[in-house]
Amino acid sequence: MSHSDTAADLVEISARMVGRARDGAWEHVAQDLKLRDELLYSLPAMDPKLGETFQLLLEHNDEVRVLAGTAHDDLGSQLGEHQRTRRALHSYLAASGD
Repeated sequence: MSHSDTAADLVEISARMVGRARDGAWEHVAQDLKLRDELLYSLPAMDPKLGETFQLLLEHNDEVRVLAGTAHDDLGSQLGEHQRTRRALHSYLAASGD
């Protein structure tokens, strides 16, 4: 496989990873990340022809990082609500036992 084919595959996988992050399919994002990294490490780091590809991959990384941060915050909110509900249920249970 040529470097240009590998670079094209990298961009395709990276774009798919962003789409999956937007959809909240984090398990698939992790799989794509692993595959993308394997391809990335097969390329020469100092090839000036790959500069645009590397820049695009960085932009994709930034978007996935922002989406992951939002998902993390949402999960934290959901866990907080779960804890409040759990405490309320324990209170109700304790009150019903009296």
